[in-house]
Amino acid sequence: SLRVEYNRVDHYNSRSKLRVIVAPGQAQGGRLRVRFNEGYLRAMRIDHVVPEPERVEAAEDGIYFVFAALASESPTRLEFAVQPSEFGRIEGRIGLPGRPSARFTQFLFP
Repeated sequence: SLRVEYNRVDHYNSRSKLRVIVAPGQAQGGRLRVRFNEGYLRAMRIDHVVPEPERVEAAEDGIYFVFAALASESPTRLEFAVQPSEFGRIEGRIGLPGRPSARFTQFLFP
């Protein structure tokens, strides 16, 4: 239901892009909610998001970016411009409500 594209290896304090591709039909109530684990967002500063989310929500299971859902048979593509604020091994999890998260690891060099 969700795929993540990212740089597996990057440098601390360099700008990068993280892309999330969401399969059609994943929106609920006209909104698409995409969950990030808090640890990833502590290690990676998000400079901007395309398309821009309507809001960001904190929850027990992570931080949600909420987007207006487009009626489309095509996947939804989200692009997050990120900049590492830490270096080392960063564990990321991105998911949709009620679904398992996609897990990924990035290595950030000083």
